[in-house]
Amino acid sequence: MGRYTVIFSQKAVEQARMIQASYPESTKKRLQRIVRELEEHPFTGIGKPEALRGIPLWSRRLTQKDRVTYRVAQDVVEVLVLTCLGHYDDK
Repeated sequence: MGRYTVIFSQKAVEQARMIQASYPESTKKRLQRIVRELEEHPFTGIGKPEALRGIPLWSRRLTQKDRVTYRVAQDVVEVLVLTCLGHYDDK
């Protein structure tokens, strides 16, 4: 399989901008590394990739409280990043 195209939802773009503006350098670099890894192998790598139960989404740990959530479309070799902040269990 070739490289995946990584696309950000509008919400993920806004959250990534917030991370770049006000989060520690280590978090910024970790997000960049996760995005690079999504291009190559969206199911393995840093952040403990995890398939979410009951829905066709994956997540990776960005910080202790924040997750990157994404959907993988293998038929078009594309990864859609849905969110960069928060946790899917947050109420």
